[in-house]
Amino acid sequence: MRILRIMKVRALLPIQRRKNVSLFRVTIFGVCWLLLLVPSALTLPVNSPLDCQKEKPSSGTSTLCDSANAVSLIREQIQISKTLDDSIQRISILIRAADLLWKQRETEARNAFAEALEIAKSDYKERGDKPTREGRLVVSGVDQRYRVISAIAKRDPAWARQITTQLFEEAAKETESINSNTAQQEETGEKLLNVGSSLLPSDPNTATSFARLSFKYPASIAVPSFLYKLADTNKAAADQLYLDALVAYATRPLDELLYLSAYPFALDRDLGEMPISMPYQVPGRFQPASSLQTAFVQTLWKRAQQLSENPAEARIGTRLPAAVQLWLVFTRLESPSQKLSPSVLQTVAQAKGLIINLLSSKDRQRVDSLLLAPPSQSLDEQVEAAEKQSKPAMREQMLAFAVLHADETEDIDRLIKIADKIDDVGLRQQIVNFLYFTRAQSLIKQHKTDEARVLASKVEELDNRAYLYSAIAAEIMKQMKDDSEARALLEEVATATTKAPDTELKVRALFGISYLFGDIEPSRSIALLGDAVKVINHIEGKDFSRDYVIKKIEGKSFGSYMTLQMPGFNPENAFREVSRYDFDGTLYQTANFNDKLLRSMTTMALADLCLQQKTRTPKAEKPKKNKP
Repeated sequence: MRILRIMKVRALLPIQRRKNVSLFRVTIFGVCWLLLLVPSALTLPVNSPLDCQKEKPSSGTSTLCDSANAVSLIREQIQISKTLDDSIQRISILIRAADLLWKQRETEARNAFAEALEIAKSDYKERGDKPTREGRLVVSGVDQRYRVISAIAKRDPAWARQITTQLFEEAAKETESINSNTAQQEETGEKLLNVGSSLLPSDPNTATSFARLSFKYPASIAVPSFLYKLADTNKAAADQLYLDALVAYATRPLDELLYLSAYPFALDRDLGEMPISMPYQVPGRFQPASSLQTAFVQTLWKRAQQLSENPAEARIGTRLPAAVQLWLVFTRLESPSQKLSPSVLQTVAQAKGLIINLLSSKDRQRVDSLLLAPPSQSLDEQVEAAEKQSKPAMREQMLAFAVLHADETEDIDRLIKIADKIDDVGLRQQIVNFLYFTRAQSLIKQHKTDEARVLASKVEELDNRAYLYSAIAAEIMKQMKDDSEARALLEEVATATTKAPDTELKVRALFGISYLFGDIEPSRSIALLGDAVKVINHIEGKDFSRDYVIKKIEGKSFGSYMTLQMPGFNPENAFREVSRYDFDGTLYQTANFNDKLLRSMTTMALADLCLQQKTRTPKAEKPKKNKP
């Protein structure tokens, strides 16, 4: 069974991938339309857009926002963390506080990191990193130990490597053989690569050192993913790391070695049939290196020689026998689209000659079936096939996928008519709403704002509609210089948002409106921030730590999941940005969170802002003169 991993999210039922839906910005020309907010008649006097962008007002100063007070606030959060029962929440506060205190109070920061590590170790012994469920989704668990290591590595790489070595030694003592559990070993390798990925933006050298540590463990999809990320900023370093990986995995099982098949050829998929597979993100300017192609093919040629000398090993393999797997890879390399050098093609031909006698006729047929891609069906053909289905659940699944995966050039009215064929009312509404939402986003990106407004008004989910409106309002604000006009616009958007149910999308919309109000009316900005806090207090199981929201469309027999990317609209960022206009008011709002974790994290976000400012030196008071 092929498993698809996206952003550490795995589904029990088939996952259908969609492009990330993100907040698009658009410039609106002409008369401002306020019918966007509510489908009924709604008017607002507007002026013509101006070419210039108004400057943000100065946020002023606060006597509370200085380095000394910031350090005091952070130290208070460390003490508050001791009152929490949830170990993951304690770790979150401690590593954030330690990171902020590092330059101010390194000893205290180290103590906080050390405390977080001990809590993480206890958490791992108690719960491990077992996955959790979100509806039909199974979300991979997080090993909190490596989360702490990632945070430490940004400040002290040597200390982080020392801790990692200790974890390896402890794991070796707990099992009779360190290679006794292949799945566990593969997870360890992935954890090390995840630590490396988190360090790539700030410390590429340390990141690659963690990647090299992972080569002691089975290869996985995490290896090529890391190589492509590194290549995006340093192609030479990534190429050298690839050669090191090739040496490390040259004699490992073929299913591991073939995870190195994509990178030399700039492919987004592996050449073999892998136990776990996913599309890789190939950097836009990535160019394949002929030297790496030669090294990889020569490594496979040596494996082919070994199989020809030991035919019994040719039948060994996880998904396919080794000989069949190699034949498949070599055949795909011979494709004209690969554009390989004559010397590489010659090596491929020689290797095929070594293993051809190891294949049965059934093996050859199996490879041929894998090489033949199934013909893509048109939208009409998909609908026709769905309507021929005798099983209602399968029929609805096929109709749903036909709409969800239709090309953006397809007429939306036509897709709505196809969705209307679905008997399940709830499923049909989910699909139609998501279709309106994604098409509205696409139209905004194309600057077709009038059409986008029409589709946005048809989104029945009020929180989704509010999110679209807040995004469009952000762009309208760029064209406005008159504060009264902007204020009226934002009030209308705020009114529409408050009518939405309490969800993550509503909160993020309120954060966006609050930030926009900071330009023209800081007091209103703080009030809206308070409204967002109240909504958060009403939401169960909230998680604002990630910068995306998982969108679910679930039928009786399937689930389709995609992500809405929303960077910058989590509580920490929102509070930090609004505090630039009114620090004291924003700091007051942090105390209104019922959740201690959010209270601490937003407080430290404000402290972070103060640490970046120069410490104000109090003026010396003049000595008082005694009266005669």
